[in-house]
Amino acid sequence: MKTLYILRHGKSSWEQPEENDFNRPLLPKGQRRTQRISVHIKEHNLPVDLIISSPAVRAFETAKIVAQEIDCELITDENLYPGFSSDIWEVIFSQPDEIDSLMIVGHNPGVTSMIHDLIDSSFDWLPTSGLGIISFNTNTWIQTPIADRISTKILTPKMLK
Repeated sequence: MKTLYILRHGKSSWEQPEENDFNRPLLPKGQRRTQRISVHIKEHNLPVDLIISSPAVRAFETAKIVAQEIDCELITDENLYPGFSSDIWEVIFSQPDEIDSLMIVGHNPGVTSMIHDLIDSSFDWLPTSGLGIISFNTNTWIQTPIADRISTKILTPKMLK
Protein backbone atom coordinates (compact mmCIF):
# COMPACT_ATOMS: atom_id res chain seq x y z
CA MET A 1 0.00 0.00 0.00
CA LYS A 2 1.15 3.55 -0.78
CA THR A 3 -0.23 6.64 0.92
CA LEU A 4 0.07 10.08 -0.63
CA TYR A 5 -0.50 13.29 1.30
CA ILE A 6 -1.01 16.38 -0.83
CA LEU A 7 -0.72 19.60 1.20
CA ARG A 8 -1.20 23.08 -0.16
CA HIS A 9 1.09 25.68 1.38
CA GLY A 10 -0.26 27.90 4.15
CA LYS A 11 -1.73 31.37 3.69
CA SER A 12 1.01 33.71 2.56
CA SER A 13 1.67 37.42 2.61
CA TRP A 14 0.79 39.83 -0.17
CA GLU A 15 1.89 42.84 1.92
CA GLN A 16 4.68 43.63 -0.51
CA PRO A 17 3.18 43.25 -4.00
CA GLU A 18 6.56 43.93 -5.58
CA GLU A 19 7.99 40.88 -3.79
CA ASN A 20 8.89 37.98 -6.05
CA ASP A 21 6.20 35.25 -5.81
CA PHE A 22 8.82 32.65 -4.88
CA ASN A 23 9.86 34.66 -1.80
CA ARG A 24 6.45 35.30 -0.25
CA PRO A 25 6.47 34.15 3.42
CA LEU A 26 3.68 32.59 5.47
CA LEU A 27 1.40 34.84 7.45
CA PRO A 28 0.88 34.07 11.15
CA LYS A 29 -2.59 32.84 10.14
CA GLY A 30 -0.95 30.44 7.68
CA GLN A 31 1.36 29.18 10.41
CA ARG A 32 -1.56 28.56 12.81
CA ARG A 33 -3.67 26.81 10.19
CA THR A 34 -0.76 24.59 9.16
CA GLN A 35 -0.07 23.78 12.80
CA ARG A 36 -3.69 22.62 13.15
CA ILE A 37 -3.24 20.20 10.25
CA SER A 38 0.12 19.03 11.66
CA VAL A 39 -1.33 18.30 15.09
CA HIS A 40 -4.14 16.30 13.47
CA ILE A 41 -1.61 14.19 11.57
CA LYS A 42 0.34 13.54 14.77
CA GLU A 43 -2.67 12.87 17.01
CA HIS A 44 -4.12 10.39 14.51
CA ASN A 45 -0.76 8.64 14.03
CA LEU A 46 -0.88 9.13 10.28
CA PRO A 47 2.43 7.79 8.98
CA VAL A 48 4.56 10.03 6.80
CA ASP A 49 7.95 8.65 5.74
CA LEU A 50 9.15 11.67 3.76
CA ILE A 51 8.01 15.24 3.06
CA ILE A 52 8.99 16.80 -0.25
CA SER A 53 8.33 20.51 -0.56
CA SER A 54 8.45 23.13 -3.21
CA PRO A 55 11.46 25.34 -2.48
CA ALA A 56 9.26 28.48 -2.55
CA VAL A 57 9.42 30.19 0.85
CA ARG A 58 5.74 29.78 1.77
CA ALA A 59 5.72 26.09 0.86
CA PHE A 60 9.00 25.32 2.63
CA GLU A 61 7.85 27.17 5.77
CA THR A 62 4.64 25.12 5.67
CA ALA A 63 6.58 21.88 5.26
CA LYS A 64 8.92 22.76 8.14
CA ILE A 65 5.97 23.20 10.50
CA VAL A 66 4.67 19.73 9.62
CA ALA A 67 8.11 18.09 9.64
CA GLN A 68 8.88 19.45 13.10
CA GLU A 69 5.50 18.43 14.53
CA ILE A 70 5.65 14.85 13.26
CA ASP A 71 9.45 14.45 13.31
CA CYS A 72 9.82 13.64 9.63
CA GLU A 73 12.57 14.08 7.05
CA LEU A 74 12.05 17.08 4.77
CA ILE A 75 13.62 17.75 1.40
CA THR A 76 12.86 20.19 -1.41
CA ASP A 77 12.44 19.57 -5.11
CA GLU A 78 12.52 22.47 -7.55
CA ASN A 79 10.10 20.60 -9.83
CA LEU A 80 7.32 21.40 -7.33
CA TYR A 81 7.44 25.12 -8.19
CA PRO A 82 5.27 26.47 -9.68
CA GLY A 83 3.54 23.15 -9.24
CA PHE A 84 1.68 21.72 -12.18
CA SER A 85 0.22 18.27 -11.59
CA SER A 86 2.44 16.67 -14.25
CA ASP A 87 5.51 17.95 -12.39
CA ILE A 88 4.14 16.66 -9.08
CA TRP A 89 3.63 13.22 -10.61
CA GLU A 90 7.24 13.19 -11.84
CA VAL A 91 8.45 13.85 -8.29
CA ILE A 92 6.21 11.09 -6.93
CA PHE A 93 7.30 8.59 -9.57
CA SER A 94 10.96 9.27 -8.80
CA GLN A 95 10.63 8.12 -5.18
CA PRO A 96 11.97 4.72 -4.14
CA ASP A 97 9.30 2.13 -3.46
CA GLU A 98 10.71 1.58 0.03
CA ILE A 99 8.92 4.80 0.97
CA ASP A 100 5.33 3.86 1.74
CA SER A 101 3.91 7.25 2.71
CA LEU A 102 4.86 10.49 1.03
CA MET A 103 3.78 14.09 1.60
CA ILE A 104 4.01 16.64 -1.19
CA VAL A 105 3.80 20.32 -0.18
CA GLY A 106 3.02 22.48 -3.16
CA HIS A 107 0.90 25.04 -4.94
CA ASN A 108 -2.26 25.49 -6.91
CA PRO A 109 -3.24 24.71 -9.58
CA GLY A 110 -1.38 21.39 -9.33
CA VAL A 111 -2.47 20.30 -5.86
CA THR A 112 -6.14 21.01 -6.55
CA SER A 113 -5.91 19.25 -9.90
CA MET A 114 -4.56 16.14 -8.18
CA ILE A 115 -7.28 16.21 -5.50
CA HIS A 116 -9.86 16.61 -8.27
CA ASP A 117 -8.47 13.64 -10.20
CA LEU A 118 -7.73 11.32 -7.27
CA ILE A 119 -10.39 12.03 -4.66
CA ASP A 120 -13.35 14.07 -5.84
CA SER A 121 -14.04 15.15 -9.41
CA SER A 122 -16.43 17.84 -8.16
CA PHE A 123 -13.70 19.40 -6.03
CA ASP A 124 -12.55 22.72 -7.46
CA TRP A 125 -10.26 24.45 -4.95
CA LEU A 126 -7.99 23.18 -2.16
CA PRO A 127 -7.70 25.98 0.41
CA THR A 128 -4.40 27.03 1.92
CA SER A 129 -3.15 24.43 4.42
CA GLY A 130 -5.68 21.99 2.95
CA LEU A 131 -4.67 18.33 2.85
CA GLY A 132 -5.70 15.44 0.66
CA ILE A 133 -4.89 11.89 1.75
CA ILE A 134 -5.06 8.99 -0.68
CA SER A 135 -4.11 5.36 0.00
CA PHE A 136 -3.52 3.17 -3.02
CA ASN A 137 -3.62 -0.59 -3.40
CA THR A 138 -0.14 -0.90 -4.89
CA ASN A 139 3.45 -1.35 -3.78
CA THR A 140 4.97 0.97 -6.40
CA TRP A 141 4.67 4.73 -6.85
CA ILE A 142 4.57 4.41 -10.63
CA GLN A 143 1.30 2.44 -10.37
CA THR A 144 -0.52 4.91 -8.10
CA PRO A 145 -2.46 6.77 -10.83
CA ILE A 146 -4.10 3.54 -11.99
CA ALA A 147 -4.25 1.65 -8.69
CA ASP A 148 -7.46 1.18 -6.73
CA ARG A 149 -7.94 3.74 -3.97
CA ILE A 150 -8.26 2.09 -0.56
CA SER A 151 -9.24 5.32 1.16
CA THR A 152 -9.44 9.03 0.45
CA LYS A 153 -9.92 12.04 2.65
CA ILE A 154 -9.79 15.84 2.42
CA LEU A 155 -8.98 17.90 5.51
CA THR A 156 -9.05 21.66 5.85
CA PRO A 157 -8.08 23.79 8.84
CA LYS A 158 -11.72 24.90 9.21
CA MET A 159 -12.79 21.28 9.59
CA LEU A 160 -10.40 20.86 12.52
CA LYS A 161 -11.54 23.78 14.71
